[in-house]
Amino acid sequence: MLAVNALLILFSLFITWRMDRRALPEAMVLWVLTFFLIYKDIWEYHYVMVLPLIWLLAARGDWRAPLLLGLLLGAPTPYIFYHGLCMAHPAEQWPCGLVVLHYGSKAFPILGLYGVTARRTLGPARAGGVRAA
Repeated sequence: MLAVNALLILFSLFITWRMDRRALPEAMVLWVLTFFLIYKDIWEYHYVMVLPLIWLLAARGDWRAPLLLGLLLGAPTPYIFYHGLCMAHPAEQWPCGLVVLHYGSKAFPILGLYGVTARRTLGPARAGGVRAA
């Protein structure tokens, strides 16, 4: 995990170094999302702090991807479907697929928002995308 965190931080540093100077708000969002991806203890209620970031991304470009990812992030974890199988055991003893499903229901939308933000931070010339004014 330390290597993955180090790579993510280095990638965020690289994006910041190569960023389009008009994308300062996106760069700030990038670092908040980096925190959400590398910090060990993020609870569901912490994701409320991502709402202003989703709004900012939607307001400064194509709104579809941030809105879809925000809706996925706001959806409850699928724990209701498997709590009977796992409630007597700590998460460390759950089957691998359930761990990925449970934690991925929040981590994958954050990773998607990170990708959208990274592309926008680099700007249209470097990322190959078109940016709305």
